[in-house]
Amino acid sequence: MLITMSTHKLAGYKMRAQSIGVTKCSRQQCNTVSGNAAQRYEFRSPLITPSLARHSARVIYDFGANNGDDVPYYLKKADIVVAVEANPLLVAQIRERFSKELNAGRLIVENCALTTEPRSSGVTFYLHKSNHVRSQFPRPADSVLDDYEEIVVPSENVVDLIKTYGEPFYIKIDVEHYDQNILEHLFLHDIRPPFISAESHSIEVFSLFVALGKYKSFNLVDGETVATKYRNHIIKTDDREEIYSFPHHSAGPFGTDIHGPWMTANNFFRLLAFEQLGWKDVHATTMIEADPACAPQLGEYFRKAIKSTIAFALRKSIQAPMHLFEEKSARIVRWLRSWHK
Repeated sequence: MLITMSTHKLAGYKMRAQSIGVTKCSRQQCNTVSGNAAQRYEFRSPLITPSLARHSARVIYDFGANNGDDVPYYLKKADIVVAVEANPLLVAQIRERFSKELNAGRLIVENCALTTEPRSSGVTFYLHKSNHVRSQFPRPADSVLDDYEEIVVPSENVVDLIKTYGEPFYIKIDVEHYDQNILEHLFLHDIRPPFISAESHSIEVFSLFVALGKYKSFNLVDGETVATKYRNHIIKTDDREEIYSFPHHSAGPFGTDIHGPWMTANNFFRLLAFEQLGWKDVHATTMIEADPACAPQLGEYFRKAIKSTIAFALRKSIQAPMHLFEEKSARIVRWLRSWHK
């Protein structure tokens, strides 16, 4: 099911890219570096904003900055961080929290909804009433619409925003139910940064990375385990290494700071089939070569599935008869064997 859907998506995106004349990323835009370390990305054109007019500034874009928990890490990895958040209450928190960096010109905060349409002075944005991380620009389904409050915020076109502040070294995209729209718009305008990530609630995100983005090297960061897996984690800055702990609900690391080797598109697609979609960020790069030998191992996921099944049975042992446990185990075994083939 997953493979069939992705194949159709890939074919559709390739046809669309060809029909409008999308070209491959040029050498000046994507300087591929072999080996395990990404070199500093030097930009060819100055930034427009006078206070940021540097020819070699490294710019990171945080699309969906939320409360700013990713900003401290990005400031360690870049000269300039551009944080975009539609929720005005969260923007106020970011501006208060990082006033020093704002005054120094290292952090730019845009309070707007990021879209693929021309700039507007007012668009509807949907604030979730109990969980701000679920706030979104697309209209929610009628079944959950009562959980949201409508507000009006300015909007900005994502391509125009990048033209304002400079070519990206890394783009993080976490805009609920709109990630694929932003990705497609970037790629159709020939914007393919050395490092990029997007939350993957839909296989469409990965399809876009391959078909329009032309990326060939991938990695995965699981949102649920970021705070534990990347606690006291070694990260690399321009001139040194340091220990850094990623908070809960942060996007986690990117680039060479991610655990494990990078995968080819085929092997990564298999990984997604095992890991499933959801609160997971797909990372892509032109700066680190994929390891063709790196692929998900059937045995590892078989053990995980068995542990999950046993835990499920223990939790439900009082209510659930044994035959339900046996049926669930049999389904998992059949599924794993089908993938092994």
